[in-house]
Order: sequence, then structure tokens, then C-alpha cells
Amino acid sequence: MSIEETKNFMIRIKQHYQEFVMDNIKLNEWYSELKDYDYFEVNNKFEEHLRNEQYGNQIPKIGFFLSIAYFMVFI
Repeated sequence: MSIEETKNFMIRIKQHYQEFVMDNIKLNEWYSELKDYDYFEVNNKFEEHLRNEQYGNQIPKIGFFLSIAYFMVFI
């Protein structure tokens, strides 16, 4: 993911979770963690998160995307 894709992704999270805090420090951290992953795959996992009844009402943490993206990359 590019820095711009990471920013757009975070904006998307903010649209669903008003409490999600976005700032330059968090953007840089998320970019650092997500830069090796595909934008569309990470967004698909966000869709999965939104539809999940157990945790869909909670703000997703970066680790959720990393653990699933890691699994996808190394299969």
C-alpha cells in the first residue's frame, strides 16, 4: 500500500467509526506496517471486519489487518 492508499483506508475506517483518531503519527505508523500489503486485500478484510457480529462494532486495530494479511501472503 502506498502512503496515499493508507490515508484513504484510514479515512474509510473513520467513516464507520467516528471515534477513530487520525493524525500524521498514526498515518506514518499504519503506513509502515501496511506498505508491503495489497490495498484491495486489506480493504476486503475491513469489509469482513464490518460484517462480523462479534467485533464489527469495535474499531479495528492494525494487528487485525496484519495477522490476516500475513496469512494471505505466506499461503
